Formats: sequence, structure tokens, C-alpha cells
Amino acid sequence: DVAIGAMLATLYLDGYSPVVAGWARLMPAHAWLNLLGFMPLVVAGTLLHLYPTVLGTRIPAGSTVVGRIGRLAVGSLVVGPPFVALGYSLEADSLARGGAVIELVGATALVAYGLAVWRNRGHWTTDSEWHLAIVGHLSAAIGWLTVGVGLAAWLTLGAGADPAGWSIEVLIAPLGLGCVAQAIVGSWTHLVPSIGPGDAAIHARQRLLFARAARTRLAAFQVATLALLLSLSLDVGWLTFAGTLLAAVAGVGTLGLLLLALAEADRKSTRLNSSHANI
Repeated sequence: DVAIGAMLATLYLDGYSPVVAGWARLMPAHAWLNLLGFMPLVVAGTLLHLYPTVLGTRIPAGSTVVGRIGRLAVGSLVVGPPFVALGYSLEADSLARGGAVIELVGATALVAYGLAVWRNRGHWTTDSEWHLAIVGHLSAAIGWLTVGVGLAAWLTLGAGADPAGWSIEVLIAPLGLGCVAQAIVGSWTHLVPSIGPGDAAIHARQRLLFARAARTRLAAFQVATLALLLSLSLDVGWLTFAGTLLAAVAGVGTLGLLLLALAEADRKSTRLNSSHANI
């Protein structure tokens, strides 16, 4: 998806006449390959294994019902975008609409997989706010992915392969900030104190850092995503500014906690090196 989507954009920027002449219909194809092909697959492929892990349950085997739902999710997310892209390229309404339905099936299956895993979750007795931050961001990523895919499918189902019915603005907030950004935040919040450098004491301090204002940061991401979704869809300037500002504050605060957590491990390494040098 990335290779073909990037190739189309490169040929357009390079002035290749067939692509330039057909860019009106190739631009939605490019968007579907990258924004709805590559990114959802990265998130879904990661969450199939990471989501059960952070919920304290087993990763479903491929032979189980839940495992098959996971396969359906990934398989549909693989197949859908190329069909839609081909539909736009060939101006074939049936291909575009069929691919949109397949993509929507994939997103719905991912939600079903997440709900099935949630029902079998474990119950943590320590670091509740840290666990809340992880599970909250990863669950929100699944939810916003479904919103973004649903909006994209709705546009394509309504207009078919007509590029006049396509709009990328409505997808930026749910897929970019709501899905991808929160999947990354949830992942590093789990991984850094779990398998990152440092001993048990450092990991404990890192978990406390990531737990700071977890509920506030989690809520801020959701409100900012919703505000940007509405403002970019309806072209409301002040709401765009407010959503961007809130997203920036939440993002900077979360990134700051990550840097502090990494500094904890770095200080330990510096002390050890100094001790060895003295010896």
C-alpha cells in the first residue's frame, strides 16, 4: 500500500502527465492506500497481540472463534483498500463500493475482537492509573479507527468512484490523532516500563510517571479528536484552533512524561558507568 501510494504521489510531483491528468481520481486512491491501507493495518496488526497482553489475558489462538475474528479483521483490512483504490483509478463504482464494504467489515471485526478479549481480561491489583492509561489509549485507538473507516466507507458508498464525493478532511482527526497517535502513546506507555532499559525500581518509577494525570490526558485526546473532526468537517475555525491547542497540550505533556521516563533509565546507566570508572 505504501509503495503504490508513494509511487503515485512521486509521479504526480514529478509531473508525469498521465498521473497529473488523472490526479482528481488518483488522489482518493492514494489516500485509501496510505491512510486506510497502511495505517489501520499497522494498528490492527499490533493490537492483535498487544491488546490481550495489556489486558492480562492470553492471545487468542488462530483456531479459536476469537482468533478467526482477528484473522477476518486483518484480512479485510488488507483486501479493502486496494479494491477501493483500483475502483477510483478505473472509475469503477462497484469496485470502490465493494472495497469500502470489505474495509468496514475489517474495522467491525477488530472491534468484535477487542470486545471478546475485554471480556476475558485480568484484574490488576497495582498501578491502576498506569493500566488505565494504556488500556484507555489502545481502546480509544480501536474506536477512532472504526469511526474513520466508517466515514471513509460512507463517502465511497455514497459517491462510488466519483472523486467529487471524497473528502480527506473528515478522516485526519479520527485516523491520525484518535487512532495512530493514541496507539503509539498506549504502546510506549506499556513497553517502556515493561521491557525498556532499567531494573525493577526504575520501571516502578516509570509507571508512576506515566500514571500522572492519566485520566485528564486520556480525556483531552478524545475531546481534541472530536473537536477537530467536527471543525474540519464543518469548517469551524475557532473549533479547529481549540482542538489543535488541546491536542498540542496533551501531546506535549505525554511526550514530556516519556522523556522523563527515559531519563530515569539514563541516570541509572550514568551512575553505573561512573561506579565502574571509579573501580
